[in-house]
Amino acid sequence: MVTGLLAALLLTGPVSDCGAVAVGVVTCQVMSSAAASYLFLKRAHAVYFGHKFFHHIFSFLWLVGVGTSCAVFAGARNSSLEIANTKHCIRHRTWSALSIAFVDPVLFDTLVYLAITYKILSAHTKRGGWKVFSSGIALPHFSRAVLQGGQQYYL
Repeated sequence: MVTGLLAALLLTGPVSDCGAVAVGVVTCQVMSSAAASYLFLKRAHAVYFGHKFFHHIFSFLWLVGVGTSCAVFAGARNSSLEIANTKHCIRHRTWSALSIAFVDPVLFDTLVYLAITYKILSAHTKRGGWKVFSSGIALPHFSRAVLQGGQQYYL
């Protein structure tokens, strides 16, 4: 919500320091992305309980994702400039680090989603294929809830 308010302020409202508001928008985006990915990380830790190797791999990948998300700070301050003396801002260039900053967390989420799905389906089903994968039919209630919650998050 704060991200949306700051972004709307940056694009429409009178702002005395465009760079500071742009940094605020980026900060909120990075924090919300890291928090959402952390919840998914904790879900992977729960599903792979007792497997320290997977705990360490997922935690490392989460740290890499958060670290690459912070790459957007490199150009955030200079990306928005004031239009003459109007106190309104305009974005004057694209961020070169923007693509890596958002692709890496998506890759992390994809990996975690596939790992959780594999673990749940391999532990509870012997057959069923796509139908079990998409709906969770024939799974216990808790496993179905974890699978469907992962699907909702990922979508």
